[in-house]
Amino acid sequence: MTLLSQEFAFEGYSDFQRNLQVFPDQPGVYRFLSREREILYIGKAKNLRKRLQSYAKFETLALRLQRLVTLLAWVGVTTTQTETEALLLEASLIREYKPRFNILLKDDKSFPSLLLSAHPFPQLVKYRGCPPQPGLSFGPFLASSSVEGMVEEIARAFKIRTCSDVFFSNRHRPCLRFDIQRCTAPCTRPIAPESYQEQVQAVVELLEGKSHALQRQLARKMQAASAQLRYEDAARYRDQIRALTKILAHQEVYYTGLGDSDVVVFAHHASTLGLFITSYRQDCFKGERAYFVEEKGESLSSDDLLPLLVNLYKGSSIPRQLLLHDFPKSAAQTLAAALSDFAQETVCVTLPQRGKKAHILQQALERARTVFKEREGGAERFAPRLFSLLAETFALPQTPECIEVYDNSHHRGQFPYGVKIVATSQGFQPKRYRRFPLSAHGISTQDDYAMLQETLALRFRQEAKDPLPDLLLIDGGKGQLSAVQQALEAFSKRPEVLAIAKGPERHAGKERFFWGKGQERESTQLEPDLLFFLQRLRDEAHRFAITAHRRAHRSSLRHSSLEDIPGVGPRRKQILLRYFGSIKGLQAASLEDLARLPGFSRKQAQEILDFVRP
Repeated sequence: MTLLSQEFAFEGYSDFQRNLQVFPDQPGVYRFLSREREILYIGKAKNLRKRLQSYAKFETLALRLQRLVTLLAWVGVTTTQTETEALLLEASLIREYKPRFNILLKDDKSFPSLLLSAHPFPQLVKYRGCPPQPGLSFGPFLASSSVEGMVEEIARAFKIRTCSDVFFSNRHRPCLRFDIQRCTAPCTRPIAPESYQEQVQAVVELLEGKSHALQRQLARKMQAASAQLRYEDAARYRDQIRALTKILAHQEVYYTGLGDSDVVVFAHHASTLGLFITSYRQDCFKGERAYFVEEKGESLSSDDLLPLLVNLYKGSSIPRQLLLHDFPKSAAQTLAAALSDFAQETVCVTLPQRGKKAHILQQALERARTVFKEREGGAERFAPRLFSLLAETFALPQTPECIEVYDNSHHRGQFPYGVKIVATSQGFQPKRYRRFPLSAHGISTQDDYAMLQETLALRFRQEAKDPLPDLLLIDGGKGQLSAVQQALEAFSKRPEVLAIAKGPERHAGKERFFWGKGQERESTQLEPDLLFFLQRLRDEAHRFAITAHRRAHRSSLRHSSLEDIPGVGPRRKQILLRYFGSIKGLQAASLEDLARLPGFSRKQAQEILDFVRP
């Protein structure tokens, strides 16, 4: 790929409109930058000059793009040989920089897959992205939880090992999975490779979608074993059939001729917008998953959708066929070329208009609309009127768009945490919640004011990557308000502060509110809707604070004295726990057992035994 990059400076949007002839008429990628050199937007074009000319007519632009061009100061362009190369470069840059004016998906996870390793006694393992080792791959599967359950059911039915090769090669006695009949323990017990491979072949047939044939085969084996009075073998085949039935209960939809396909539709309901993927492998339904667009109230064009799909499939298993709904034919051809480049094999992107595939596409679209409708109804949103009413009631200089709520918590004097939660008119924003551990700062849990001040100091240090809110809501009274105002004096930007104190005997509905310089108001003076809104914000912060110190407390209970052994880091601790299970198991081990482990010398083994033995 031959790339040539240039940057052009403009004195505002009008200067950009007058000088469009400076751009090359070649395929490539363009970047809009602000005066501070922030990348605002990244796009691709078959002809850069013609594409950028479309931004010159302000009145025809969508609202999002009108806001974009008013911030324009620089335009960078990178030319490529083809439109496909431009698409791949655009997707890579969007993935790296995440510009705020590009349409982004909320869920950017790769799909899980299953791997049967290339080993005389293959291991069954779940992975994401590229396979961790050579072997047979199956998937991807859209629901991670169903994949984990499938692994356990397969292990129950076919006794396939799930441990790593390192663990397998260093065992000298069966592990717990053998005792609970999830594995035949080929690591320590004499098992013919042919018998194990027979079970592996059954798993391969299951994962390739040949499950009905496999069920019939197991039923014949069960009947034959029963007729020959081999009742233990018959019972084993019976258990396999039962487990197989349970696995198939979640994927019993078949469409002959689909092969490995993903059905991709773009849907919306009210302000919820995104894409919905239904996955089929070997004609068998594997699951479905919705991705939501972060930007609200905007329409999606093919220019937005192409990099979304490329980034979605980059680094994961790409199906042989994609069925798309309502997509330009030229864009589908570009997408097929890009995905084929990733997959190193031909990927077919089709837009079915009639027949069975069109019917499947329509079914997926109807399910997508149902999912988006449920999400729209179930998502908690706060009416903009509440924010306006909040500003009016407490005489704030402007209506807040973003509110951060703070609270402190600890567990019997231990594990002190300060927390913040964030709320906008779109509802709570869990991705912006933060926990601030305070135990390392030498602050007494009896000093609530100092804990609050330290929490704010830690939060304000993150201003560069996490913009400050318009309003801070503090759980507390006059003392907490004064402590926060004192802490804010050290910073140039100072959001408004409102404190909410619980009523007598912590009675909900009798709160008092404090703000400004000695101003206060009782809850009875607030409109009921506004009071409930503020109580809801406070209670969410309190809930999040409790989960913070409870998580720290649970983590401390899981602390192993193995961590106190000199020279034993996380990796060696994991190896010791895997082989000996606990400190007691390690104390009972011999020097030879310990020195045999990977990465342990005889000298280190002796030092560990000297430390753990009384």
